[in-house]
Amino acid sequence: MNSNHKKSFLFLFEMNVSRNLIYSSLDYDVDFFNSEVICAPFGGPICFSSGDKKNLISIYSQNGKLIKKFQWNNDNDKGKILFINFTKNQHLLVITS
Repeated sequence: MNSNHKKSFLFLFEMNVSRNLIYSSLDYDVDFFNSEVICAPFGGPICFSSGDKKNLISIYSQNGKLIKKFQWNNDNDKGKILFINFTKNQHLLVITS
């Protein structure tokens, strides 16, 4: 076990259960209240989509590391975002108008 991990014990129904803290802090640089959150299945990446006119899409790993950040342009070639989700293979799917 890594010495950087912190360990705490919880009392649960008359037995002791240990809990390991894996990440000390998560570094998501996202406004959670004004973003749509899309999680990939099986513990995959997390996508944040701002619903404002910026159309900023950020993809993070589970530990808060930024994978990709880009701005979606509502040009005629891309269109307005209608729906965002992940496939079973953890590919980001963006459906536009």
